[in-house]
Amino acid sequence: PAATIGLWQQAGSASEAIGSLTKEAADDFQRGATATGDFDFATAVDSFAEAKTSFESAQDQLAKVNTTLVPVLRALPSSHNPYVSAENLLIAGEQLSAAGEDMAFAFNLVQELAQQSDTMQPSDIFVAAHSAFRPVLPRLERANLALAEVDSTTVSGDYAAAITSAQMAVPLITASMMQLQQLSESLVTLLGHNEPKRYLVIFQNNRELRATGGFIGSFALVDINNGRVSSIEIPGGGPYDLMGNLTEQVVSPQPMHLVNSKWQLQDANWWPDFPTSAQKIQWFYTHSGGASVDGVITLTPDVIEQMLEITGPIAMPEYDTTVTTENFYAITQQQAERKYDDTRESKKFIADMTPRLLDKLFSVDAKTLLPVMQVVYDGLQQKNILVYFNDPYLQNEFSQNGWTGEIKQTSGDYLQVVDTNIGGGKTDAAIQETIQHQADIAADGSVVDTVTITRLHTGASDDPFAHVKNVDYLRLYVPLGSELISAEGFSQPEADLFLPVESGYAQDTDLAAVTGEVMIDGRTQTRMSQEFGKTVFGNWIQTEPGESSTVTLRYTLPFRVERSTWSPGKYSLLVQKQPGAFDPILLSQVHYPAAWQRVWDYPTGSALTIEQTLLHDLFVAAVFE
Repeated sequence: PAATIGLWQQAGSASEAIGSLTKEAADDFQRGATATGDFDFATAVDSFAEAKTSFESAQDQLAKVNTTLVPVLRALPSSHNPYVSAENLLIAGEQLSAAGEDMAFAFNLVQELAQQSDTMQPSDIFVAAHSAFRPVLPRLERANLALAEVDSTTVSGDYAAAITSAQMAVPLITASMMQLQQLSESLVTLLGHNEPKRYLVIFQNNRELRATGGFIGSFALVDINNGRVSSIEIPGGGPYDLMGNLTEQVVSPQPMHLVNSKWQLQDANWWPDFPTSAQKIQWFYTHSGGASVDGVITLTPDVIEQMLEITGPIAMPEYDTTVTTENFYAITQQQAERKYDDTRESKKFIADMTPRLLDKLFSVDAKTLLPVMQVVYDGLQQKNILVYFNDPYLQNEFSQNGWTGEIKQTSGDYLQVVDTNIGGGKTDAAIQETIQHQADIAADGSVVDTVTITRLHTGASDDPFAHVKNVDYLRLYVPLGSELISAEGFSQPEADLFLPVESGYAQDTDLAAVTGEVMIDGRTQTRMSQEFGKTVFGNWIQTEPGESSTVTLRYTLPFRVERSTWSPGKYSLLVQKQPGAFDPILLSQVHYPAAWQRVWDYPTGSALTIEQTLLHDLFVAAVFE
């Protein structure tokens, strides 16, 4: 015991001896991080390099512990072992410093190459950046492994909290860098490196919410070559310019008959599964004389507004106005209505503004490049940007990150609330939606879900676009085989408001294949079908300005939570956010028999009670004994 205590004391002394060196290294590391945040990458490279040198010197100092004792110290239990903690902390510090140096070097390279825009293709910059960032991930992984072996209780209080924070942060940074590495090659392909690409970019107005994000008010045909936009075409009349060229005359989905029994491009995003809707958008475009494209990209006005925060105001002297993030939507809508009345070119304002916005975005310096990338990332994460590629490899890469808008498959409970504004004006930004989900698990394991949706209409009386009745065809996507028990509070439009099908129009084969047979519940007029491996319940909600509407559906799930003495019961719920939705509030509770014991839940400590803004998809799970 005395010898062991002596070893401990010697290791502790070594830890104290390297204190000054690690303090110096930490200061250098902090300077590097600050310089990176200030986009002073040259200073960051130097600071991280100095930090790495200090950590290496500290490792040399630690190695001066009696070399005959080092193997013994390492062999002792790692828990509360100051030598092992000090050794791994220095390894982590060295690797993080080296990663910071490599990262700052890569950013500095991008900055320098971007200044050579006359001779350097943008996609070449991405290729160079991909190579420059490659060493970062292995260093982060080594740092992560080393930090896992550090016991913060062996470190002085001043540093213990910082170490604990690093132990939580570094795995997240590593995962993000891994994601970046996986996507970087795909981004190079997407940007037309060595092979031009053509995309159909759809502007979805989520103030008039549709299944994949919003009404298709306008679109652009964009050609990209080596990272540069070589051509952009935006029809002044938007999708209405294509109506006269459509060679296939098909009937729209039945709820759309409230405004149009003819199915056309502006209503093509009917399904919440974006790959399916994107393929239908392409179908309408090509059957209207449009060129074949490599993919479809959608975005909502929210994305443009965030981009304008970065670029600053855009002067539009021919319209006697300047566009800012605060007035973008109002001006765009006003110009669209005015132009439509005067010339039928309702989208010309967008067509004139977009090239100027792109010019500003593509002329950004390194300080604004990262904020632009952050806007794109947030848009993808929150489904205000969706992408679909005809290239299966590209599609799979983006799909793995949840950016392609599929309806996901799960063996447990599932819910997606899909609002479709049909003839309800530009009102959805004024709708405050609350989704209440309750799962009741009976003693025999059977599950009944109750979903209550409340929509409060806050449209101001001085807003001509929002102060009208919101008409919403609501769909609930739930587990396949769920059986409707009741549906209350719905309000269908009068039957004579629906437009008849004109002669010569055929039933659409894609609609028939995806939706199949639609059953009508005679009690509630709820439409029931099966799509994308889900059961779908559809019905109408109509909400006047200043009022609220509440609907409730109850249904039995097609499975039981099987629990026995030798096998625990498992329940899970996946909730998918509708693209473009204005931050609905989700309240979810799971009730289970008092005799059951919850032994695990996710999110940890949630007790299966969730209350949060639904910004992205959500997963909840529990295990019962």
